[in-house]
Amino acid sequence: LRDDEGLQATAEQLLESGSDPAITRRLLVERRRRLEQQAASLRALEKDMHRLAVTRDLAAELAKPANESNLLRCALLLARHANPELEVAAYMRAVERLASELRGDAEIRKGGLAAVLRLNRFLFEENGFHGCRNDFYNRSNSYVNEVIEDREGLPITLSVVYVELTRMVGMTGPFSVAMPGKLMVSFPPEPDAEMRLVDVFEMGRVMSVEQAEADLNEFRTFDPELLEPAGNKAVILRMIKNLLSAALEDDGSRERAMTYLNLSLALEPDSTSDRFARARLRQTEGDKPGAQADVRWLLEHAEGVPPDLRLQLEMWHESLGK
Repeated sequence: LRDDEGLQATAEQLLESGSDPAITRRLLVERRRRLEQQAASLRALEKDMHRLAVTRDLAAELAKPANESNLLRCALLLARHANPELEVAAYMRAVERLASELRGDAEIRKGGLAAVLRLNRFLFEENGFHGCRNDFYNRSNSYVNEVIEDREGLPITLSVVYVELTRMVGMTGPFSVAMPGKLMVSFPPEPDAEMRLVDVFEMGRVMSVEQAEADLNEFRTFDPELLEPAGNKAVILRMIKNLLSAALEDDGSRERAMTYLNLSLALEPDSTSDRFARARLRQTEGDKPGAQADVRWLLEHAEGVPPDLRLQLEMWHESLGK
């Protein structure tokens, strides 16, 4: 029997046995509700197990030496954290197909500015990659698989594709730099020459550091560390911050925000800002023990904290125990 036929037969048997239909229905409703609760718990457990597995894979990839850790794979794992159906290998192959069209190109072989300009034409003019203008804060723009599919993204996700392509085609020198409010790509056009920057959000616009200071920093000189290469972990953590902001501000999803705070802390356990944010969110969600654990961690790692702030943390910790 199909399921509906089996249920019909069971209902007829109950009626034939003289059971009160109203009582029988109430029993069936209670049974259905228990099964629905069990199914919901299993779905939640499945989600948790998926996120734990992806977090483990992402942490392992980021722990590799810099010359072995693959930024594109890290960004795709971050997207897979939200989408269990995403096949990381398929998107890695898609970018590899793009790279295969450029390998051996005469301008790419020249290196320096000539290679950068060729890559810009290939990526932004010939293949249509561009910065998102109309829905900048949509979380889809932070998922690099969707950027690969629709060719639209944020500076940070476009830079991931850009830097990975430079690596795949054998270009040397380009790396991500975390400018104020915008991730960019940096490269020396030739040995010992002045650093140049590529704004991937603006169709690969090439500029000097001074021009970037004028555009992004109100003509103030950048701190030297801003011009240092941004490691893969720093890029991924910045992407997580974007997704966290979208969860809190754009769609108001506290559940999604919690998953990104958990992920960020799994990758960077010593982040006091994320620990503080998670404590507040846990308290808002009614998880007092969890919030208290986070505040306790803040107190235990509060070296150099002003006395008045430490007192506030102690009072907060005490209130969560009541």
